[in-house]
Amino acid sequence: MITLNQKIVSVKGLFHVFPTEDSPFDFQNLIEIYFGLERGSLLIKCNGSKENLACEFNRELESVSLGEYGAFKIFDVGGLDLFRPLQGETLRDMKKLYDIHGEIGFRLLFRHTLLDLINWGDELLVLQQPNALSGEYFCKQE
Repeated sequence: MITLNQKIVSVKGLFHVFPTEDSPFDFQNLIEIYFGLERGSLLIKCNGSKENLACEFNRELESVSLGEYGAFKIFDVGGLDLFRPLQGETLRDMKKLYDIHGEIGFRLLFRHTLLDLINWGDELLVLQQPNALSGEYFCKQE
């Protein structure tokens, strides 16, 4: 297990890219997100057919060819507006997010901000504003 309280040094995303698309990626097609830390890494991804997300420590992203169905490709997203403020930020804590049906994701708590990662079907939704969807999800104290 990795200890938190480490600075973010990089952020990458694994995206489902279709062969006919002109743009390199679309946040609607985010499958996994990777946070490079000072002494390791944190990978968050959809958890198969379950409604929650899975997290793994010290694991890299992997590109995958899907033939005629496109590919899962890795892109550096650390320079994008959503992730730029996280560069050099310390990841202080990570809490599970729930809705009325159960666990749906994680809240990453940094020194100056937070980030909600939610399972959105077979894609990953990233939100900077807490409860930006509808106020229908919450953190549970464990």
